[in-house]
Formats: sequence, C-alpha cells, structure tokens
Amino acid sequence: MENRHQTDLEWRDRLLRVFAEMFYQVKGLFRKAVNAIISLATPDRQGRHRDIFRNEEATAIKETMNEFADTESERISIGKWLVDYASSKSELSILDVYHAQCEVDGVAHGRYDWRIERGERNMSL
Repeated sequence: MENRHQTDLEWRDRLLRVFAEMFYQVKGLFRKAVNAIISLATPDRQGRHRDIFRNEEATAIKETMNEFADTESERISIGKWLVDYASSKSELSILDVYHAQCEVDGVAHGRYDWRIERGERNMSL
C-alpha cells in the first residue's frame, strides 16, 4: 500500500511540474512570479540574500496565487508549488528554498499586502 501511495505522489509531482512548465511558457504573470522567487532566493556574490520581495514581485506572486486560489490555505499551497517549481529551474539549496518559502508564505498570509497596495498607488500617480 505504501509503495502505491509513493507512486501516486510521484505522479502528482510530475503533473504539477508539467503544468508549471506550461504556465511558465505561456503566462507572463506566472513567469514573473517564479522569476521573483528565484531572484530572492539566489544569493549574490558575497553569499547574501535579499530580505524581502520588491513591491512588484510581491504583486506578481499574490496575483498568481489569487488566480488559482480563494482561501489563505489554498494560496499557501500555490506558494509551495511556485517555490518548488522555482527551485527546479534554478538548483536552489535547501536554505535558499527555505528563505524563499518563508517570504512566499508571507505573501499568502497578507504580510505584503500593504506593500502591494503602496505599489499600486504609486503606479496610478
């Protein structure tokens, strides 16, 4: 029974990666969200990460989450999918993935909402 469960999980993960690759190729907003995660998670030459997403990056991630999800828990799941796909595209370390996941979870929980709103106000000026 456990072997069948493992096989099911492997198939699910493969399908999710295929869908992510399709969306990455055809949806600019999805591509922008994934690239924002990669940018945040990739250390600079001194080995340092940025601490937070830029306003436009947080907006792309939140809009992508909202495109697929209605609730906070669903947005968290979409965020995990985005980070997993970003990790597969950029060979991120476990620490890089952890850093990115914490910030993406912050977007899902609404901790970036004020930054997103501020960015939208600045765009309308």
